[in-house]
Amino acid sequence: MNEEIFQFHHTGYAVPDIDRAARALEALGWQAEGVICPDAERKIRIAFCRRGGALIELVEPAAADSPVSALLKKNGPAPYHLCYAVAAQNAAAARKILAEKGFALLLRDAPAPALQGRNVAFYYSKDLGLTEILWL
Repeated sequence: MNEEIFQFHHTGYAVPDIDRAARALEALGWQAEGVICPDAERKIRIAFCRRGGALIELVEPAAADSPVSALLKKNGPAPYHLCYAVAAQNAAAARKILAEKGFALLLRDAPAPALQGRNVAFYYSKDLGLTEILWL
């Protein structure tokens, strides 16, 4: 049942330079999709690359105090979150499941410019790490 509620959407990948990262992915068969999208609120720039049904979100810091800057300093370029899309009719059930399974809300619902302004929220699980929820 949870697989019906939580539809995998993308993997978020922290990178120091979107253009260089996209070229590296293209060498592996991925294709850039859309344009680079600034997100001033989160102090990042975002671009997507697709291969078949898989989607990678490249996330580049747009300021020294961006949370992604700290991730890059600590880990270097690396995947750092998984995103799941949840349909509006499943929102209450999804929030209940996340709470019951110990996912702590880190960042409340806010519009994401790179995702057509749809709201996203970020949750943290001590067992899984960072999870983004895209509310459809």
